[in-house]
Amino acid sequence: MRILSRGLVLVGTIFPVYTVSAQTSASVCTAFLSKPIFTNSTIKSSTTSRDSFKRLQCASNWKSAQEAQAAGIEATIPIFDLPVPFTANWNQQKVEQWKSANCTNEEKNSASNLSYYSAVYAIDPITAKAALECFDRGFKVDADVAQASALRCTLTETQSAYVFEARWRRTAGETGNPPQVVSFTPVNTNCLDAGSLAKGKFISEGGVPVLCTATEKAAAFALTTTRGGCSASAAVRLPKLQIPKEIILSEPLFISGQEVEIAANARIITNGFPLTIRADKLNLLGPLKIVSFDSIAVTTSIAGKFAGNIQITASEFLGQGLTILNAGQGGGAGLTGQKGPQGSYGGPGVGRTTTQTSVCGNIPFISNVCNLVPTGCAGGQDGGSGGQGGAGYPGTSGFPGGGAGDVTIDVPFDARKYISVLTNVGLDGQPRQCGGQICGGLGGPGGPGGPGGDGGTGGPGAPGTSYCGGTNAGQSGAVGPAGPQGPRGTDGPNAGVRG
Repeated sequence: MRILSRGLVLVGTIFPVYTVSAQTSASVCTAFLSKPIFTNSTIKSSTTSRDSFKRLQCASNWKSAQEAQAAGIEATIPIFDLPVPFTANWNQQKVEQWKSANCTNEEKNSASNLSYYSAVYAIDPITAKAALECFDRGFKVDADVAQASALRCTLTETQSAYVFEARWRRTAGETGNPPQVVSFTPVNTNCLDAGSLAKGKFISEGGVPVLCTATEKAAAFALTTTRGGCSASAAVRLPKLQIPKEIILSEPLFISGQEVEIAANARIITNGFPLTIRADKLNLLGPLKIVSFDSIAVTTSIAGKFAGNIQITASEFLGQGLTILNAGQGGGAGLTGQKGPQGSYGGPGVGRTTTQTSVCGNIPFISNVCNLVPTGCAGGQDGGSGGQGGAGYPGTSGFPGGGAGDVTIDVPFDARKYISVLTNVGLDGQPRQCGGQICGGLGGPGGPGGPGGDGGTGGPGAPGTSYCGGTNAGQSGAVGPAGPQGPRGTDGPNAGVRG
């Protein structure tokens, strides 16, 4: 099944994974041994790792300190009780004396490549498979490699069993001389018909299969014959990854494992970060909801966030009720409009006039002078009221919503009925017309209009005259009323599908 609607790294292990092939073996094995595998900390990490490293020394065929270090042993690690640095203190006689005192005959005669595999497995199970292949490629002498061309080993794996098969490939001109078994050693498994590869048995061109049980640890097999040897190891079986009931992402999340189990009624909120789940077996213990955002829209005046891509891949899918809503987030509200302009100033007041009264009658020569004597003040007008403030300015447009994220689901065909990728639905769960696709976020509402402007200042009163200087100035005009509320800004655009 593949649904493509456009719109706390958890991993099984942190060890690097190496695979070996004929074309890449040299470079991969160089990378594999670029750092020592056996160090003080890794050897002492557990009783199993210490015991496995001791058995590795018992089975080793190292003839020099350089050979030991080439197998990934740190230069400061003492082996065979040789003083450090053992590059300067290598003594083959002391090596044999140490083996005689510390190793059983079984340990000394065990397959060195499987001892190496077990020692690496005790430290790092993931890279043990590559360790076995690199050991075989790096430590076999040329004669062994030439002889091994007549022998082929394959390993078939299922959940409950392994089938190890050895096959003889007749070279050109050969009429006989099939490989004869010297030893067959399986580790981390029990073989039901190991007698088929017992010592002295011949390997046929049709192949000799052996059925073995699958256990928690990855099995390995080593076959030695009169015409060379070969080995094979199974893929490591990682522990089950159990995902908690709620995950809220603050960064991209990659979940990978052989078996991934997610709690019932779980919820994953991506917050717009990419989410990837890859599993051989994905087991939902109950309904699971994956949603892009917990809040329908941003709470500040910014654009809504884009939803990150979601990808789920599983070879086996168990459970039901997976719902994915990967819609974009709504945009924030527009900003409030600016305040309106201030009202006009009131007009100035009108000053008082001086009154004159005739006090001398018609007396010759002085009547005109007497008549110019001021006798009072009249009139005058207060300053005018200020004008009304102007209307507030419109608010800004709402901010756009974020785009939807892609959703890619790749699971077995019969599991599609248990999975729902929501289209034509907003983050609020309400139906929307989004053209049959995952919805982008709605644009934010426009900002409210700005407040009205302040009323204008009243006009000043008129100044007094020299005669009427004691009069009061005119009253200031009344402050004008605030302007009306500005209009609402336009809504922001809805997000489209992110391409």
